[in-house]
Amino acid sequence: MRKFVDCLIATNFNKQEAGFRAGYIHRFAGYRLMQREDVQKAVDERLKDLRDTLRMSAEEVLEGLTEVARDKGHKDRLSALDKLARVHGLYSESIPVAAIIDRNALLTAAKTELARLTGGTVRELPAADQVVEAQIVPSADRSDEASQEQEPSPDQPDEGV
Repeated sequence: MRKFVDCLIATNFNKQEAGFRAGYIHRFAGYRLMQREDVQKAVDERLKDLRDTLRMSAEEVLEGLTEVARDKGHKDRLSALDKLARVHGLYSESIPVAAIIDRNALLTAAKTELARLTGGTVRELPAADQVVEAQIVPSADRSDEASQEQEPSPDQPDEGV
């Protein structure tokens, strides 16, 4: 029965093939064996033993990551260091309160700095969905802008006609 259980696992639970490999001649021997309660319990115990031997403990995983992280020539060193840092809680997911900046104060400071750097003024444009946009108008071009906004005189022909 022990040989049948090992063959059953080795053949990916093919009952007929496991029966032949375990030495049973009859074609349906594997199916009949699997109907017995003691064989089913033996299969379950064997699978549990295999899982226990194949499964790594958390300590073994950390030891492996530490070994890779200490090897300065290993290609996955940074990844191992990153994973170890996460396990040990070295990364903080929270944002400190001091880092929260008032949006209006930031926009005012940015507009002031833009005006200072360009020597012009910054004016608000109408924006959709409360998105604030700014347009830089240099000081020297303000007089040109005013003259361009004037209506053409009636004696000047339209260029589009």
